[in-house]
Amino acid sequence: TASKLDEASLLLQKTREASKVQQLEFLSAMDNQSRYFDLRFTPLSNSGEILAIIRDISEERETALHLEQSERNYREIFDSVGEGILILHPENLELIDLNEAASKLLGYSKQDKAGLPLHSMSKDPDPEDFMRFLKAATQGVQNRLECILIAKDGNEVLVEIAGKLVILGGEFRLLISLINIEERTKFLREVQSQALLVNTVSEAIISTDTDFRILSWNPAAERIYGWENKEV
Repeated sequence: TASKLDEASLLLQKTREASKVQQLEFLSAMDNQSRYFDLRFTPLSNSGEILAIIRDISEERETALHLEQSERNYREIFDSVGEGILILHPENLELIDLNEAASKLLGYSKQDKAGLPLHSMSKDPDPEDFMRFLKAATQGVQNRLECILIAKDGNEVLVEIAGKLVILGGEFRLLISLINIEERTKFLREVQSQALLVNTVSEAIISTDTDFRILSWNPAAERIYGWENKEV
């Protein structure tokens, strides 16, 4: 919709100004079905360029809805989804349950970690940021955080976690979804490396559209032709 496009434009501008990742969730129609998407703007080093990533989060949203609406089929739904899910006690953040996807991702069973707080599995470089995320989630604030969790075999797993306060069995529970983002992060690093290369080579590199209209060029092209990138 026009309002969401305006909101995305504002977030894009905010990304440029703050040089920080900005995120927006929106609803859109695809194949005659309503789907939820996550739009994320990520600044690429000091190049001034921004990487936009759109991810379909419909399954994640539906999972949370099903868990709230269908306690009878809780276990079947819980273990059938493709992304990892942890259920925590909202007061002490102790692990109550985890689904099969989370078990495969981290190598733990419910018995391995039952009763232990989630932050005992974290190797986040900013522990306070991790705790702020969890506290906000227990207060009903839906947010996301990239962090490192320690698998049972000792390996570090880079994940994006999202928190949501839900009601299960008539009690409040904190639902944490886990997405392995190691491949996405690897791709982002490759893009950043290529952007750095483009900006440091001595040859002019010019990008155009299919009609050969100039979209951008690198600092070497600016020096050679005398026009700044924003002017072309």
